[in-house]
Amino acid sequence: MPTIFNILTHPHKNLRIRAQEVDLGYLKTDECKTFLKNFTHTMRVKDGVGLAAVQVDTPKRIICIIRDVLSKEERAALGLGRHDDLILVNPEWFPLSQKKAWGQEGCLSVPGLWGDVERTADIQVTALNKHGERLAFKATYFFSRVIQHEVDHNNGILFIDKAHNLTKNTNGIKA
Repeated sequence: MPTIFNILTHPHKNLRIRAQEVDLGYLKTDECKTFLKNFTHTMRVKDGVGLAAVQVDTPKRIICIIRDVLSKEERAALGLGRHDDLILVNPEWFPLSQKKAWGQEGCLSVPGLWGDVERTADIQVTALNKHGERLAFKATYFFSRVIQHEVDHNNGILFIDKAHNLTKNTNGIKA
């Protein structure tokens, strides 16, 4: 049975650190494989759309995104099985256009608070997968938003740092 990690919540100081790059050797360890299994399980149990390792007090540049965010074609292009969530190691993103989009966001590390955040609509992403293989792909709109939200976590940035119209409610995404 997988372990459910505790999620750090704001204002925990470890949410504000820059996560460390992950080296290929770590990805091949049993420790990493166990971590990734528990990490994705935690995201699902906590009803998140995405999760960054720093949110579970592991200062490594690893994020996961629930498979439901990706189309069947996107999952296939990324080499994911139909039951696999997306793991990105050392992810980086670059804008593909100047197009921006506003959307409401929430965060497992800032429970019950939501706000409007402007994000780049179309991005190019580079990362390693959980096997250490290089990935390069485009992401748009919601998929793009989730990646940017989680990469912000890797850099010690919370959505509340960028949000407008912060409110307490139960709508929006939790990443």
